[in-house]
Amino acid sequence: MSRPAIAVVGWLAITLAVSTSAVGVERIESGSFAERWDKASTAIRADESWIGWSVDRWADPNGYSYAGGWNFGGSRFALKGRPLSSLLTAEDAQAAAFSGPPPYAGWERRPIAILLRTSSDGVVTRVINSDFQVPINLRGQPLSWLGRQNPEDSIALLVDLLAGGNGKARPRVRESLIRAIARHSHPTAFEVLEGFVKTLEDPELREAATEGLSWQDHPRALDVLLTLIDDDPAWKVRRAAVEALGELPETQGLPALAKIAHTHNDRDLGEEAIETLGSLGRRQPRAREALVRILTFHET
Repeated sequence: MSRPAIAVVGWLAITLAVSTSAVGVERIESGSFAERWDKASTAIRADESWIGWSVDRWADPNGYSYAGGWNFGGSRFALKGRPLSSLLTAEDAQAAAFSGPPPYAGWERRPIAILLRTSSDGVVTRVINSDFQVPINLRGQPLSWLGRQNPEDSIALLVDLLAGGNGKARPRVRESLIRAIARHSHPTAFEVLEGFVKTLEDPELREAATEGLSWQDHPRALDVLLTLIDDDPAWKVRRAAVEALGELPETQGLPALAKIAHTHNDRDLGEEAIETLGSLGRRQPRAREALVRILTFHET
């Protein structure tokens, strides 16, 4: 198929998606973030509706987020519906620089959408973190759009909702709220997640926070993950910490994984380290080299 034909097909697909997933959008873009949230949450007129806003984070030129990829935090989603790009104002779409350099050369700031579906009594029932170009199906439910927000206010609201907010969310939704916090490229996100892994009693929530730690460009990430591997009482959290090492910069994650594979007294965690090295080996030559050394050592 020629490029013009492909472009036409793509345009028709987007047009059809938008037309078949129409949703009422109310923009609430004046006042503080707390005031906008209160106005949106008290104006809910349906059994369920959406409240959304945008934050900026680092992404590579191919569209992959620095904070964990476009995996939507474990939320259910459908690649059909309505792209959210029409919600961006000219100011939102402008890629202004963060203070300080990007984590990798050539990476740039890009907006992401955080969407919360809430019930009429204020309980969060679903969380989506989305690139603005991915079609999202809101199933005809209304959306209150709060505009662009700074990361500190966005994280603070998500923490409040996790703690209770207007109503306690289901455990799966609370995991998604934690992953939404982890999508923020900001030191506050790391501090919040570090607190979660130390204080939350539910191992499922600590597991979600552990995954999020590896998405943060923070100098303490390696030390926190190594402490979890040795000390957390839940196997799933220790395993998640081993897997998270593979998301750290190569100079940090690979030596730690190789050491765990060689010397850790938990054989199962050693096997997890080897599997993580194997998955990294598809794109990192040094991971393949470390894996070969480990396998050679065990064979001899």
